[in-house]
Amino acid sequence: MSDDQERTIDNKARFLKVFRKKMGIITLTCEEIGIERQTYYNWMEKDDEFKVKVKEILNIQCGIVEDILLGLITKGKESSVQFYLRKKHPDYKDKLELAGELRTNPYAGYTKEQLETEIKRLTDSEASANGGETP
Repeated sequence: MSDDQERTIDNKARFLKVFRKKMGIITLTCEEIGIERQTYYNWMEKDDEFKVKVKEILNIQCGIVEDILLGLITKGKESSVQFYLRKKHPDYKDKLELAGELRTNPYAGYTKEQLETEIKRLTDSEASANGGETP
C-alpha cells in the first residue's frame, strides 16, 4: 500500500471521528482535519463504505435535532410548534394551489407528413370560408 493510500485511509477515519463531533457539519470537519470540501465529495462518490458511515452520522444528527425541536415544543415555543405541524401534520402542510386552464398540443404526436396534411386541410378549409381565397 502506498503512502498516499495510507494517508487517505487515515484522513477518512479522522474525518468520520471529527464529523461526528461536529454534528455532521462538513465545512467545520474539513477545516479541522485540513482537507478541501471537494476531497470529501470525492470520497462520497468513490467509497461506498465511507458514504454509509457518513449517512449513519447524519441520521444521528437528525435524531438529535428532532430531540431539540421536541424540547422546544414542550417549552411552548410557538414557532417550533408551527414548524413541526407544517412538516408532520397533513392538515397544516403547506399547499400549492394551481389555477388556470391546461392546454395540450393536439399535434404533439404527429409525424411531419401528418402535420403537412393537417396544414393543407386547415388552409383549404380557411380558403373555402373566404370564398376560395387564401389569406
